[in-house]
Amino acid sequence: MPAVEGAGRNPFVRFLLHFKRNNKEKLCNMRPTQVLRFASKKWKQMSCEEKSPYVQAAHKSKYRFWSRNKEANRIMEKFRQTVGCANPRTKNVFKVMVDLDSWRQSVLDDLLGDDE
Repeated sequence: MPAVEGAGRNPFVRFLLHFKRNNKEKLCNMRPTQVLRFASKKWKQMSCEEKSPYVQAAHKSKYRFWSRNKEANRIMEKFRQTVGCANPRTKNVFKVMVDLDSWRQSVLDDLLGDDE
């Protein structure tokens, strides 16, 4: 499977782009929804070994979601660090959970106009 730039971290999207490129002649008369259905059926029939190159490429992707909210980015970075390590410490996971809850509450307060 050739590298598909800009395909992000979703293995199926990477497969779909590769599938479209390799089957242009067969798919040229099909509507996009039909192509998607056809590709998804093929994806479901594939074994884990067949999906592996797409999954590995997706994991190697340098794409990261960044929010406009700096606090959300800080919390997500902590979460990535905690989950990414081999043995996540319970204390770190709990800290991330507390931070996420605090952030969620601040978003709700902003939306509801709670100034307390």
